[in-house]
Amino acid sequence: MKQATALDILKTGKNVFLTGSAGAGKTYTINQYLHYLRARDVAVAVTASTGIAATHMNGMTIHSWAGIGISNELSAKDIARIKKRTVVVERIERTKVLVIDEISMLHRQQFELINQVLQAIKENTLPFGGIQLLVAGDFFQLPPIGEPHESNRDKFAFMAQAWLDADFQICYLSEQHRQKTDKIAVAGNTYYGLDLNAILNQIRSQQFTPHIMPALTATAEHVLADNRTRLFTHNVNVQAINEQELGKLTTAAHTFRAWGEGDEKLVETLKKSVRNTPELVLKLGAKVMFIKNNTELNVSNGTMGKVVDFVATTLKQPNKQTNDSPSKNSPSKNLSEPLDEQGLAADATALLNAIEQEQQADMADLLDEVNGGQSQQTRQTDEDDIAATDTADDKLSELLYPLVELNDGRKVIAEYDSWRIDDEEGEILAAYYHIPLTLAWAITIHKSQGMTLDAAEVDLSKTFEKGQGYVALSRLKQLSGLQLLGVNELSLQLDPLARGADQRFQAISAEQEGEFLTRSKKQLNDLHREFIIQCRGTLDKEKIAAYENRAKQQQKLIEKRRHAVQQLQSLADDAAGVITPTVLETKALLDESLTIAEIAQARNLAQSTVMGHIEKIAEHFPRANIAHLRPDDEWLQPIDKAYQKIAKRDDKRDKDNDGKIKIRAIVEELRNAYSYNDVKLALLFLKPHGN
Repeated sequence: MKQATALDILKTGKNVFLTGSAGAGKTYTINQYLHYLRARDVAVAVTASTGIAATHMNGMTIHSWAGIGISNELSAKDIARIKKRTVVVERIERTKVLVIDEISMLHRQQFELINQVLQAIKENTLPFGGIQLLVAGDFFQLPPIGEPHESNRDKFAFMAQAWLDADFQICYLSEQHRQKTDKIAVAGNTYYGLDLNAILNQIRSQQFTPHIMPALTATAEHVLADNRTRLFTHNVNVQAINEQELGKLTTAAHTFRAWGEGDEKLVETLKKSVRNTPELVLKLGAKVMFIKNNTELNVSNGTMGKVVDFVATTLKQPNKQTNDSPSKNSPSKNLSEPLDEQGLAADATALLNAIEQEQQADMADLLDEVNGGQSQQTRQTDEDDIAATDTADDKLSELLYPLVELNDGRKVIAEYDSWRIDDEEGEILAAYYHIPLTLAWAITIHKSQGMTLDAAEVDLSKTFEKGQGYVALSRLKQLSGLQLLGVNELSLQLDPLARGADQRFQAISAEQEGEFLTRSKKQLNDLHREFIIQCRGTLDKEKIAAYENRAKQQQKLIEKRRHAVQQLQSLADDAAGVITPTVLETKALLDESLTIAEIAQARNLAQSTVMGHIEKIAEHFPRANIAHLRPDDEWLQPIDKAYQKIAKRDDKRDKDNDGKIKIRAIVEELRNAYSYNDVKLALLFLKPHGN
């Protein structure tokens, strides 16, 4: 099914299951529908089955949204208690459309509970209280975690009675968009005629050509950046790699110890659920991942980053007397609040000011790093307030908390957080306290679900569950970002139940699409209008147009900020001499003997950016294929003479801080007859001049 058809079906108000292979455009289709609803003032709730997936959608977990937590069953008392929670009741009552992304990771029983809660709060016996339900995902992902005795049949949401009651329209997207932007194929993206999408589709169909294994094993020769993610099937391999990488860091170690309180057996249960060592050792430069959602910091279970500092702060350490979890007065702080890219700012001018202020702060931080300084985050505590509340049993402690720079550039302080079990009255039965971080040079394949990775080293040699291989490979955007270390006989197999369901979904989607396409344009428009009216939305063209204009203006501002952040990151990478994935992509094209102009066109980059990549490649890869770029001697000789002339006069103004002759000096000596790129390229072939 095409995305446009799926959108037309969604606009009729039907419950929809949106699925398809990686790169088919599920997220894009959801975002298009969200934009349509918001422009018409229809209340829509965006949720996902996991924290990281919810973050991608700028939403919250469905467990939190519906008030069910991690429960697998709800008694009448539980429902009554949820109905007393004003925040939960208000958001459910106003919601007309509910989106649940990554439905494959939501347990069947929890799907039933969501239906139960919505019917109770809406006081409506229709499925899910009569609201439109859009669930999206791919059941070829790993199944939800359940009890040891449960089979996948007990876990998958499509096995729930509530799934049947919802009477979903199946929209199985079939178009591929993931690699269409490549004008010229990147080396390492295709082996034996197979790219990543072709490999994934063979796994989905379980119909393999003889070339799939040679294509996958060929990726073992790929050279990935040092900051690549490593995916393993077993936690023991993950721990070994993380401990090894931590040991390579020469910075001081900081140890954070966990503790619990309350019922011992419940504390032990919490301890196991946290899946972290009782003692967490961190160092500057450690790659980490959050293991708990925190809306205050706008991080989720799975958000990744790097420790860039340890912040000294005076505060009350959580203790066994208070049962306090970290509060707004604790050191948890988002040091650079993100902009909401889905919602609309009421005032575009205010938004622009916020963006400019954030850019200035980012620039200051990066320039500080580039110039060799160290950005310090300071926090002050009102000593009078502390003195008023301090007791003999509640002592002040000088703590050092990890300052984490997230992959999106934000910096947050991670403090002690709590995992709790409450009774029916909300009283704490047990609590477990720990820093919500874990080392993340390597992670398990199960933990990687919901992530999109530019580059990953993957080891499937110990695959123990069908579907693990598909999940790992589908995290990547392109085959050039994969380094596959090994496979076994289970690596490319899929769960038979999931495969059977997928085939059935495809058949139903085709059948329903055929019926839907018989409707006229007028009939569709009438159905679309009726649903908006039913949701008490607006059909006012002026209001819709005003929203569209604000949305376009905000998107431009967001793109402006994104571009600025990319430039700043590039500046920081240049200063650190980092070989990034984007540089390696340029190297792959160089290996195919493409020219600078062809690389710039293929990658939609400026030629000056490509030239910068080539300089790094020449420095770090002495045997890199750049011979085809060599200018002829008539081109090189004038630049060589200009270089020697400048070197001979030995004027400090012609040199940079490292004593190298500035490119500008050579360009000016040649009276601008050659561009900066011309000179940079020539110098690569005029060694040993030292530039």
